[in-house]
Formats: sequence, C-alpha cells, structure tokens
Amino acid sequence: MLAPFINQVSLGDNLAILQQLPSNAIDMAYLDPPFGSSRHYRATHPNGEVRTFSDVWEHLDDYLNWLHPRVLELHRIMKPTATFYLHCDWHANAYIRVQILDVIFGRKNFRNELIWHYETGGIPKRDFARKHDTIFRYTKTNDYYFDAQSIRESRSEEVLRRLATGIESATRARGQLRHPSDIIRIPALNAMAHERVKYPTQKPIELLQHLILASTQANQIILDACCGSGTTLIAAQRLQRQWIGIDQNPQAVAIATQRLLTTK
Repeated sequence: MLAPFINQVSLGDNLAILQQLPSNAIDMAYLDPPFGSSRHYRATHPNGEVRTFSDVWEHLDDYLNWLHPRVLELHRIMKPTATFYLHCDWHANAYIRVQILDVIFGRKNFRNELIWHYETGGIPKRDFARKHDTIFRYTKTNDYYFDAQSIRESRSEEVLRRLATGIESATRARGQLRHPSDIIRIPALNAMAHERVKYPTQKPIELLQHLILASTQANQIILDACCGSGTTLIAAQRLQRQWIGIDQNPQAVAIATQRLLTTK
C-alpha cells in the first residue's frame, strides 16, 4: 500500500523500501544519488554537528550495479503518465544514460538532458572549469504531463526579485522568461544562503520547484529515493503536492524531518 508512505520520510535502504510500494502509483520520481565521485563529503553545521556521507566505490561497475535496480524499481512504481529525473554529473553521466536509463526506460522515452548551470566551484589551472550538473529527464510512456506556463510564471517572480536586488541583468532576465530551455540557470547555494543547512551536496529549493512545476499538478505524488536534507520534499510541500522521501542516513532523515516541520 502507498498510503503509509505519503508525506513521510522513511529511513532505510531505498531499494528495500521501493520494493514495498505498489506499481503504477507515483506521478514523478527524482533521484539525486551519489555521483560515483570517490569522495567523502563533510560539512559542519554552526551548532557543531558534523554532517557526512560517503560516495566511494572500488569500481565504477559497483556503482552502476547499485544504481540499476533502484532505477528499475522507480520505473515500476511510476504511473504511465509519470516523469523521471536523475541528477548526476561528469563522473558517470554517460554510463548512467546508456547502460541504465536507455535500457530501462527505452531510448524513445528520453526527453531532455537538462544542464543545471551555476557559478560556484573551483577554477582549475589546466582544465575548463566545471560549472554544471546533468539532469536526465525520461518519461514512462509518450503520454506524459508537461507545463511550461507554470515554469514561466514561477521564474518571472524570481527573476523580478533578482532584478530588484541587482543580481540579474535585464538582458539575461528576458531570456529566462521565454519557453524554458534545457539550460537551467539557477544559482547553487552559497555559504550565506538562507535555506542552507550545511548538508553536503544540498540543492536549491528553486531548482526542484522548477522540475516539479514542469511535470506535476497539485496533489500529485512525488518520490525522492535519496532525499538527503529534504529539498525535494520541501519544494513539493510548498507547491501543494504529496511526497514520499527515503534516505539511509539517519542524519539526513532528521534534518529533512525538521525542515519539513518548519516549512511554510
């Protein structure tokens, strides 16, 4: 049954929990898994709490073999009209698309390779600076929901705010108010961002709202199987959607739960 999981954050192995959910039940799935980066992530909250998770794999195949059955389960529980987003980066994006997503969803159901462009990050001396993540968008069938108008309306409010504060130029603002493209220019969270909770790899709420508005309607169900600090769930709650969150990290579940309790 799906009802016990609605608007709840579940602690545990996402594969085991996904296997408990019924088929053809959710309207959108977002997956922001470990990126296969071979890094230990660590951030210290102002209260002194150290928040960590590990993304270390002995071989790339180990990572892909971990990811494949989870995507397969997400595909199973998606409604025929549902949309799937997988957030990744250069470490494994080519392998994920060809070896997992095209196989499970079918190449004909690939919709977009979205580029989330941001300005944060380092500047290497001998390479181009890496300033984007990849978000693959697939649908389960050719009968899917997409709402460009809702995105434009949402972006117009944010762009006007940035214009007023001098963050956005008029020329760039006009470009962002057209039909949404596969380049998403939403700033990554800086150290002073109000929503920042010092959780490693935390994504901005605005980015998730962008995806949710594109692919769902009010009261529909969104699932995040690696929900981390709960950003997807907060975005869904603000937009009057139902949600399901899963994470195996007790710290993440505690942070997400606390954020949701204070979300307006």
